[in-house]
Amino acid sequence: MNILIVDDEPLSVDGIASSLHWEEIGISTIHKAYSMKQAQAVFSSTIIDILLCDIEMPRGSGISLMEWIRAEGYSPVCIFLTSFSRFEYASSAVRLQMFDYVLKPCEYSALEDVISRAVKKRQEDLQHKEKEEMGVLWSKDYQNRLANFWYSLLRGNIPSEEDALLRECANRGIKPETLGHSWYIMLLRILPRQEMDSIWKNAVKNIITESMKPACVLVDSFTFIVVTADVTYNDFPDYNISSSHMVKTLQNLISGEYIAYIAPACPISQAVDVFRQLTQDAQEKYTVQTSVFVSGQDKEYTREPDFFVQEWTNALLSRDPEPVLENINRYLTSIPSGLYITRNRIREIHDTLMDAVYGVLNVYGNPDHKDGSRIAADNYLNSIPDFLLWVKNVTNETVNRIASKNSTATAVDIVIRYIHDNLGNELSRSELMDVVHLHPDYLSALFRQETGISLTKYITQERINGAKNLLIATDLPISEIATRNGFQSIAYFSKQFKNQENMTPSEYRKKFR
Repeated sequence: MNILIVDDEPLSVDGIASSLHWEEIGISTIHKAYSMKQAQAVFSSTIIDILLCDIEMPRGSGISLMEWIRAEGYSPVCIFLTSFSRFEYASSAVRLQMFDYVLKPCEYSALEDVISRAVKKRQEDLQHKEKEEMGVLWSKDYQNRLANFWYSLLRGNIPSEEDALLRECANRGIKPETLGHSWYIMLLRILPRQEMDSIWKNAVKNIITESMKPACVLVDSFTFIVVTADVTYNDFPDYNISSSHMVKTLQNLISGEYIAYIAPACPISQAVDVFRQLTQDAQEKYTVQTSVFVSGQDKEYTREPDFFVQEWTNALLSRDPEPVLENINRYLTSIPSGLYITRNRIREIHDTLMDAVYGVLNVYGNPDHKDGSRIAADNYLNSIPDFLLWVKNVTNETVNRIASKNSTATAVDIVIRYIHDNLGNELSRSELMDVVHLHPDYLSALFRQETGISLTKYITQERINGAKNLLIATDLPISEIATRNGFQSIAYFSKQFKNQENMTPSEYRKKFR
């Protein structure tokens, strides 16, 4: 059995490698790496059994390495080393299935004990995998065939007549008793709070399978179709309770909102019609709260929004889109769990906003309405988060168009927006000159005249503000935060930060976390 030790401090790696009684704890081969990139290269060429990794590394943290390992499908037993005891690290470690968590400095004897237990865990994992391999292969094959059958049926590729269903079951090796059951069909939509990759989708699928088993789960982007035989539940209320418990479990374990559309059990011959109705419900009924909607029994949120086109118009004319987004967001996110708003309501809000947008653009030259509609995205009706993203884009685009109608009078505003969008870049005076086509000296003088501070000081100030947000909201190493905000060295970043905030970045994070 082998181990990979990863730390950006070579003395630490070498000290551990030379000081432990490796053979006694079951380790025959030791691999070393001093960065995330080197560790990735080792994983690409060798099957690693145990990973001992430092969390705080400047070029890819231990958390980032673990996320990469899980995404690539590797399964070593993982132990983290860190100089800091932080709940956020522990939370990430649990999410990434870490075996143990050791604070530095630690006694070598204590570290040997942790690694020894990790070796036993790895041996147990390998034995368990070997025992289950043959049985899992057959079970997985049948589940795949059953999933393909249901997918083809619900998509209308298999006729719903009994004879046709019997032939399909026989051809696909599906148990014939499948046709004798009634079936519960659920359409589950996910509104993720962060980017959802294949690992997260598999985790969602596993939770559904455990909560609703035995169930057939079909995955289509952010929509899951769950098919369950009626023999699993006493009656529809029992199924409804189980569905509610399942979506709450998902919400507690995986960041996001989960909206389930369900209906009473139906014979397999009626499954296509029920599925079409649930699909229509999902397209017509919107919410941002985790909810379970029962087809034909759910209720509409009827409160009228307090939107005023003139207020939105004034905000956009002032080049401040935030009141518009805040107004719409407040209404849409106030929908109580279990209630929905209709697609027509979303369209009404869309049309109201476009009236305000056209009113603003008309002030600046009577734009062609076809040109104005270019900023309306096709997918704004997919979900409330998609609609809110469209609102943000359309208001920002409107403000940008207003700015483009003026030249020198709005040059400072254009430069400020460009600075905010490119804080991680160098932002030289020549680069900013190219943005507004003004001489660097004139631009600097104009900027100081309109803002009261120099261009260089403003850039540094905004970089510090961006760093402050990351210090509070993330666990990123301070060196990475500095780089993301355009500081070429952590020393210069720390000096500028202390000049502005009268404390170091570490002190700021500790105080305002």
